[in-house]
Amino acid sequence: VEDAQRFQYLINQFEKDNPRIDVKAEYLPLAPYVEKTTISLQTGDAPDVFMLSSAMTAQFVSSAIPLERLDRLDSHKTFSRFSPRILAPITKYGARYGMPIELGMKVLFYNKDILREAGVPMPSETEPMTWDEFARLLEKLKKVDKSGKIAIYPLRMDSSDLLECLLNAYQTPLFGDAVAQDTSVLVRDRAVSAFAMLGSLYRKGLLPPSSEGQESGTFGTTDTALAGKNVAFMYSGLWSLPLLQAAHVDVGTIPMPRAVAKASTAEIDYLLISPDSPNKEAAWTMVEWFATKGQSLLGTSGVYPARIEYDPMTVARNATNGIYRTLALETEGIVPSLSIMNRLIREEYDRSLHGVVDGTLSPEEAVSGLIGVMSQEVGKGVVRE
Repeated sequence: VEDAQRFQYLINQFEKDNPRIDVKAEYLPLAPYVEKTTISLQTGDAPDVFMLSSAMTAQFVSSAIPLERLDRLDSHKTFSRFSPRILAPITKYGARYGMPIELGMKVLFYNKDILREAGVPMPSETEPMTWDEFARLLEKLKKVDKSGKIAIYPLRMDSSDLLECLLNAYQTPLFGDAVAQDTSVLVRDRAVSAFAMLGSLYRKGLLPPSSEGQESGTFGTTDTALAGKNVAFMYSGLWSLPLLQAAHVDVGTIPMPRAVAKASTAEIDYLLISPDSPNKEAAWTMVEWFATKGQSLLGTSGVYPARIEYDPMTVARNATNGIYRTLALETEGIVPSLSIMNRLIREEYDRSLHGVVDGTLSPEEAVSGLIGVMSQEVGKGVVRE
């Protein structure tokens, strides 16, 4: 409902700027939306314009599902204003099939009161720590009550998000091409380091055990019990701010820690056009508006513009507001959220992740198993170091 209200506001603004175009919008929950979009594209009755996130684009762009090639419509060179990383999930053989409009950015929020009580200096909102430095900081924040139960967890972050961020930071992504997923660039020693950090954080009790059922839900939306009161650091997005403010939590933000490199993960939303659309000129007008003028309206909601430099007011906020400074820094090294299309690789990835989290697999065993399945399924480009 909130997404529909937010997006409808943007559509209303588009119609004011383009009075000859009327937009009829339909909103659906995720699963039926993906199913309906897939079927309608194949049957030729898809909407003129539809939205996909970076976690969904690979299964559309890499397959035989028909899509309109948008770079052929781009006389104003709109695509040239976006980072190649942001364009990667909708690019195949140099062709562009979607236009990025917004980023579901996440950062590390921290509870200033918890850090003050522990006597820990406030970290920089723009200078990323290394993962080793961050782990040492987290150890200082763990608090146990008289019964031995953990009263304050240093970090709240879903294990799958954590592993994805670690693999990016150690510069060992699973795939060389996020769309085709036909080559692997997994580096053994770097992947082992990423899994070892993941396991170490859980072994030291710096995150809630996955067995406690705290892996599900997004902080700030479905898990109100974690409104910053018993967690020092929490990984979430702008949508959490209202909940944190309502709980009177004094928060700061920091960028994701770095290892070999600095890399932050984000869900990117794209607008695409049906190849069977009878209104392609109007559809492109809408897509381009969202990628240009519409960008200045996105900063008022729970998402982040895909092109921050377009909006001078957002740039001005970056100079005075900590969270916007952190978000602006994170967009420089953004990595689109990963969607693994191969079922066997997905299963092995999950097995490796959960095995290291619960201690049944060593990092070396997890990486060996993952490399074995990827070598079998991908068949080329796997680096064994």
